[in-house]
Amino acid sequence: MRLLLRSISVMLLVTAIAWWWKAGAHPGWTKTTDKVWKYDEITEISYPETVERFTPGVDFLASAAFASAILAGVSFFFGRKAGYPPLGANS
Repeated sequence: MRLLLRSISVMLLVTAIAWWWKAGAHPGWTKTTDKVWKYDEITEISYPETVERFTPGVDFLASAAFASAILAGVSFFFGRKAGYPPLGANS
């Protein structure tokens, strides 16, 4: 159970970092809208347009790191399987 929780913890953190990087790696807060500049060829004027887009920020990374740390911390409450010697024991 300890190994399973720690593995899930690491996979959660790595997946969150990879998704954050792939989705835009925004160094600020998470955004749900984004401004895109459009160009009108007739009037030759640039204007901003708001687009619905989810961009995860560092708060997303912090939440994933916190959840990962909680999972790793909970793994310490589970004992080792019977029959395995403790680490550092000379048998």
